[in-house]
Amino acid sequence: PAVANGRVYFGTGDSRRFVALDARTGAPAATWPFNWYLFSSPALAGGLAYVAGWDGKLTGIDLATGKTAWTWQTDASQRNLAEFSKPDGSMRLRPEGSELFYDELVTAVTRSFSMGSLLSSPVVADGTLFIGSTDGNLYALR
Repeated sequence: PAVANGRVYFGTGDSRRFVALDARTGAPAATWPFNWYLFSSPALAGGLAYVAGWDGKLTGIDLATGKTAWTWQTDASQRNLAEFSKPDGSMRLRPEGSELFYDELVTAVTRSFSMGSLLSSPVVADGTLFIGSTDGNLYALR
């Protein structure tokens, strides 16, 4: 998790939510729904929470307003995310029309590489955000 201004921030891999808790009491302070799992810790800098998703999207949430300030996608996510998503943007593990049983772990790992998933935690240093992706790139965003 990341901690700032009396709140603890973390993403969830089970409910696909980004959560803020009161650091003293543990009471929920805010929750943001996402379409895909969140496996990394957020980075907090400049009043924003940088939240990385399995879908290859990096979302900047304004902590003062709770609104999405911007969203960025890896190159592979831009090319391949639609193949792994339902029309509403949520995740679809099996290929469309498939009747076969897939081992979900192997499927998830394989798909994350071709989709440019963001499984590492973003880091902000000297005004640049760095994040590694399963598409083999280390991205530096300003």
